[in-house]
Amino acid sequence: MKLYDIVTQLQAVLPTLTDQLTDTIAVDTMIHNTGAALITTSADHGLSVGDSIHVLGAITPISISGITHTAGAVTAEVTTATDHDLTLYSTYTEGNVAVISGSDQPEFNGTFTIVGVTDRRHLTITVDSAAPDTVTGTMTLDNGSNVFNTVRGQYAVVSVPTSTTLIISHGDASLSLGTLDGTITLRANPRITAGISDEAVVASYSRKIESGVKTAEMWLYVVLDDATVSRGRTSRIDAVDVQGVTTEWQQYVLQPFSLLLAVPAANQSLGRNARDTAEDLLRPILRTVCGNRFPTGLYASLCGPAQFVSHAFARYDGSVYWHDFQFEQRAEMTIHDTVGAGETVAFRDVELTITPHLDATQGAGNMTDDIDLDDVPL
Repeated sequence: MKLYDIVTQLQAVLPTLTDQLTDTIAVDTMIHNTGAALITTSADHGLSVGDSIHVLGAITPISISGITHTAGAVTAEVTTATDHDLTLYSTYTEGNVAVISGSDQPEFNGTFTIVGVTDRRHLTITVDSAAPDTVTGTMTLDNGSNVFNTVRGQYAVVSVPTSTTLIISHGDASLSLGTLDGTITLRANPRITAGISDEAVVASYSRKIESGVKTAEMWLYVVLDDATVSRGRTSRIDAVDVQGVTTEWQQYVLQPFSLLLAVPAANQSLGRNARDTAEDLLRPILRTVCGNRFPTGLYASLCGPAQFVSHAFARYDGSVYWHDFQFEQRAEMTIHDTVGAGETVAFRDVELTITPHLDATQGAGNMTDDIDLDDVPL
């Protein structure tokens, strides 16, 4: 297991779940055309080509052709001009809902529960029975686009035309989503890295703060702890089981790792707020790490998923509170991770001789057979 893989996973996912470990940049407009999105920020973004950013809050509206409602009914049918991606009881919709805007009748603007999906351009929602039976306006379905048709998640900056504009790639050149809606923000410069040990991480953080290299900000560090291997219960001494080098070779390796969170706490009473901040980050961290299979470098590279072990106070010096999130992942060694059972080759020619057990009066008998397993004559 490598520190690089864990840091990469954290930097890719965690900024979508919390803004505590990134810089937040407000966006004025986002226009997507021919596979690229031009983003205009409210102030200088300070980003360069190659920087990683996360886009949040962007919405690709889907035009609604019409909404049909019968007076007194508690449901209405929504017809979209293009395919929507909402399904009944889908976790993607985050609550099985449809978000609609642009109606001249306020009863049809807002978030509605989906009770049926006829096809990709029709869905049924619950409405107030007192809602009018005539629905007008330039209406849009604001949560119907899938991840391929909405700019969201992690991207690399491919161009910086000005200090307040940048360009990212999304989709192929045939895709044009137009002007995206929503309250769009960028999360940049993730404060997530790794260190060789707890002591080295704490010392490095303290030196940089004291020397003024960086301000006291929240940082998350990955540290690999000591790996151990499985031990058998049959051994008379406390040692790893002795195995023969065969195809049945099996040995489990347990690789623990820590996520050390540094929370500035200089103006807090006994670090109380910092401890609560660490608690708030528990679920985002679990959603980023738990269940992921990090490469192990062994033949069976992706074996067991990362498991959560514990989290607890690590240290507090009056200015910085440190919290430790503990995880572990199981790997498996097989014969392919050993010296092997020796050289092996395919059979060539086989000469088989059988001598039956005959009594002395009948004499000895032999039966010989030659088997040719290749193209070369015996």
